Amino acid sequence: MTISNKLADSHKTVAVIGGGPAGMSCALWLKQLGLFPILIEKDQKLGGLQQASHFQNVWYLGLSGHTGYELADIFQQHMVAENLTILFASQLKGI
Repeated sequence: MTISNKLADSHKTVAVIGGGPAGMSCALWLKQLGLFPILIEKDQKLGGLQQASHFQNVWYLGLSGHTGYELADIFQQHMVAENLTILFASQLKGI
């Protein structure tokens, strides 16, 4: 049994705090490993600081020429397509 099979058999739910690029990437990997991520985002939309950038980004591999706003939309569409659980306008109060 591989590590990912052991994780999938555990049926664990994992909270990912923050819907920026790193949080979204983390949630995608957790799903790929067979876990059940819940993405907790304080805003009404995913994207993190990309939401505040009207500049064209050239540092995202394969996505050059898009503004931060556009990247945030692309990233959110990807998350929706993966049927990930996302809690918008939410904050973690404690553990």
